[in-house]
Amino acid sequence: MRIRSTMITLGILCSLLAGCGSSTSTSLAVAPASDTPESIPAPPTATPTPENTATETLTPTETLTPTPADPFVSPDGKDISCYFGPGTEYAIDGGLLLGEKVPVLGRDELTLWLQIENPRIPGKNRMCWVSIEKVITEGDIQSAPIVEAPVSLVTAVIVNVKPSKKSLSPCASFTFKVNFSIQATGPVTVTFQRSTSTGHNDAAETVTFKKAGTKTFSDTFSVNSAGDHWFMVTVIYPNATSGTGYGTLACP
Repeated sequence: MRIRSTMITLGILCSLLAGCGSSTSTSLAVAPASDTPESIPAPPTATPTPENTATETLTPTETLTPTPADPFVSPDGKDISCYFGPGTEYAIDGGLLLGEKVPVLGRDELTLWLQIENPRIPGKNRMCWVSIEKVITEGDIQSAPIVEAPVSLVTAVIVNVKPSKKSLSPCASFTFKVNFSIQATGPVTVTFQRSTSTGHNDAAETVTFKKAGTKTFSDTFSVNSAGDHWFMVTVIYPNATSGTGYGTLACP
């Protein structure tokens, strides 16, 4: 009887423990989700980087520069002289008549003198210079190139032998007188040489021109036989040219 009573008591305890276990299991169940939806943070906005950012290339607007008008000159009120070089120390080499208008081909460094094609020598491409103070200018004078002054030239060598004819009887030695001149277009040092039909050749010599003009010289040469004789002056620099004078010795 005691054993059975004990068994009944244990059975009741087990039933109570099973009920407690069921209650504990129910109390640990997960609570139901709230009806209010949870806010979801927005994804971060991507920051553009130089690699993935398109760069717009701007093309600069072309600036158009007006072309300066070609320079021209015409006489200011009256006819003017045109010189061989840029200055009055050069020879007058032509002129520009009132009403004429010609293009400017060059200028000196200070733009005081302008180079033009000589209108008095058409078709020869001969240049001469006019003073900017004597002309009316049109266009952009500064656009004309700077041109160096030309080397002055020897334009004439004139030789006179006196007398041009001499008669001697009987025939004998005779001395002719010689006058000669050298003409240049401007400042220059001229190199020249004298020679005669008798075979005499002087050493080269020089003469300096400070401005355009003529240098004159005198000389003599002697002959020992009848016939035509000559005296020559040969310019070596700045340009090759010469002049010759003749004298005749006659022996009847």
